[in-house]
Amino acid sequence: MVFDYFGTVEKLKQEVDAVKERLDSRYLELLGPEQFAKLERIANRVLSRDAYFDNPADYMRATGETRDWSLPCHCFGTILSETPVKKGIQMNGIVSSAFYLSEDALKKGAKFYNGLSNADQYLPVYVHEFDHFVFSSLQNPSIEIVSGILTPERFNDPMDIRALAKRLEHANIPANEKVMAMRVAIIEYTLKEISELGTRFMDTEVLRPLGVKTSVELMDLSAPVIGSVRINGVDSEFKYQIAGNPFHGMDKSQIIPGLLEWQKHIRFQFKDPIVDEFFQSLHGIKYQYLPFKEYLRRDKKHERRERRLAMKIK
Repeated sequence: MVFDYFGTVEKLKQEVDAVKERLDSRYLELLGPEQFAKLERIANRVLSRDAYFDNPADYMRATGETRDWSLPCHCFGTILSETPVKKGIQMNGIVSSAFYLSEDALKKGAKFYNGLSNADQYLPVYVHEFDHFVFSSLQNPSIEIVSGILTPERFNDPMDIRALAKRLEHANIPANEKVMAMRVAIIEYTLKEISELGTRFMDTEVLRPLGVKTSVELMDLSAPVIGSVRINGVDSEFKYQIAGNPFHGMDKSQIIPGLLEWQKHIRFQFKDPIVDEFFQSLHGIKYQYLPFKEYLRRDKKHERRERRLAMKIK
């Protein structure tokens, strides 16, 4: 069994219990036997009662993090390290997942994510967060890992890119650093958009046999719309997608496999050898999947070790 729910929100539990066998079969159909078997191994290892947070206080107590509590979320944690090997460096990742799914957040999420025909259902909201778990578990490297490495800043809207360009105009740094800052921001924004829209596509495909419509039908979106921005004093034009379907032109049957192997299919509007080298370095990360409580213990231990190392370096 892959699709299940271990939290305490009774309405969601009832909705999941009513369809989980059917949705399990649907994930097998969409992912294929090999990827489904991998997901099942990870889900059995990672997902338990400890991975489900039903109120903000418990989540903050466990992780020390704060966030927007108004909507549900899939929380993805990663500890990256390097091990010397004969041919260079082996990247290792300790990863885990958790969900924040309070009753209030599910109610708001139902209005935000669902189509009008099912605005009172919690199931589509949970499927959306679960599909983020699916992709973060099966991608190598996960888009969420790459996004987290690139920058702590989040670029959730095309206007965020324009705002950064304005800030960089007045920044007292060399032009090449401004170019790299813009390219990192565009990569982060592009990956976030592809991850979110790809997950919405998966939601639609998972829920289709139940007759449940979601608020965004990816295949109804237009072809990609490319925008651009310039920085005064920098001899570069920065192009990026501002709207539309990033998978336009792909057969529907190829979108999920394309998302799982996203590095083969995503093309940015620029070429940069440093960016290419960065993506190449992320190939072949060896992952260890842990239950969330065990991951948190390892994370705290890792933080203490990094703090001691930083003190020695100083």
